Amino acid sequence: MRNTLGLIFAIIAAPAIAAADPSAPGDPVADGEKIICKGKPSTGTRFATRKCMTKAEWEAMSEQHTRAAKEMFSKPTINPPEEAIRR
Repeated sequence: MRNTLGLIFAIIAAPAIAAADPSAPGDPVADGEKIICKGKPSTGTRFATRKCMTKAEWEAMSEQHTRAAKEMFSKPTINPPEEAIRR
């Protein structure tokens, strides 16, 4: 009797559980819109701040940081005149 009730409950609840699954095929959450949270260390505290973004947003931020670093290192440096160095 107990097994029969469990089986009936499993049959009835299975569609509801499958509908609530966020990684179901065709779901926009599973297609790259999944939220990813990362802990970033903060200066002056032992606690990390938590930042949550989609995978596409993390990739865009990484690309932006890479471009900014390349731009910073590719710019020529300004050398002071030799007169200022000798003084």
